[in-house]
Amino acid sequence: MGAISWYSEPMKHCDDRRDLLFQGEVLGGSSRINGMVFTRGSAADYDAWSSMGHPEWGFDEVLPYFVKAETSIGRPKSNYRGDSAMGFGPIEDTNSPDAFSDGIATHDLTVDKNKQRVSTLEAYLPRATVLEREKNLTICTGVIATHIEFSDDRTQRCAQRVKFQYAQSVSEKTFSVTVNKEVIISSGAVGSPQVLMLRFGVPFFSD
Repeated sequence: MGAISWYSEPMKHCDDRRDLLFQGEVLGGSSRINGMVFTRGSAADYDAWSSMGHPEWGFDEVLPYFVKAETSIGRPKSNYRGDSAMGFGPIEDTNSPDAFSDGIATHDLTVDKNKQRVSTLEAYLPRATVLEREKNLTICTGVIATHIEFSDDRTQRCAQRVKFQYAQSVSEKTFSVTVNKEVIISSGAVGSPQVLMLRFGVPFFSD
């Protein structure tokens, strides 16, 4: 299992501190090496995207997909645990749109009923699913996406082709696949914007 690490650029809002970042280079990505904390983010962020002209990204619109994508293992209340500390109240569900931004909570973890790590590979592409979809599924390892070709229609740009090449410098050969429906970029919190900004020409507006 492979992983890479590097230090971030100085962060001006964190006293110019540089953080050590990690990224998994393996099937399942960083979900194979991370802290296993699962969170959806603030509902207000999704509603902000909706107000910017993307109504399909509102919290109410994406919520059914979150629910569909997860299996929640309940956490019953216990008489052996406190429910407040240092003046902060308890947050029963950090993924609720009504959850307070400050409080005491137990995070959801990406583990199974045996408390073992579950990566995105194991959760969404287990061996049984791979075998079931073998005729319609191709997994390419050891490669990196380099470019997405879009149509020339500026009113409704659509991805037409994805190009990729070997991640290591074993060859300069470039491969490509034709897009029949859509492209889903799933490279994590660091990799996805990097792919869009550095490789596919998405303009950078502000820091």
